[in-house]
Amino acid sequence: MSVQNIFNEIINLSITEIYELYSMLNEKFSLSNSQKTINDGEEQKTIQKRTCNVKIKHIGNNRLAAIKILKDMKNISIKEAKDMIDQSDKKAIFENIQDSEAEEIMEKFKSVGSILIKE
Repeated sequence: MSVQNIFNEIINLSITEIYELYSMLNEKFSLSNSQKTINDGEEQKTIQKRTCNVKIKHIGNNRLAAIKILKDMKNISIKEAKDMIDQSDKKAIFENIQDSEAEEIMEKFKSVGSILIKE
């Protein structure tokens, strides 16, 4: 029996019979949980799409403080942080991070007069 034949049989059932069939299928295959799993997967895709890169638009007057923030946040040396800031017009200083994390980073740099942008 093909799926189309089964479908044709189902559409001839009464509402009560369809509900009974649904209940039986739900019990056998946990359809409620399947839908939740599907929704969780879609939510995960949405979360993954909310990533971005962060670049420095303007370092500001307190360059040393910005270097220190970058050093502490990335757990790198002062020289590495300085080099990253020097190259920041060409390359993002943070890549593929969550949108919410990007906002926090931008606020920290803003506190020392730097302006960052999300891409």
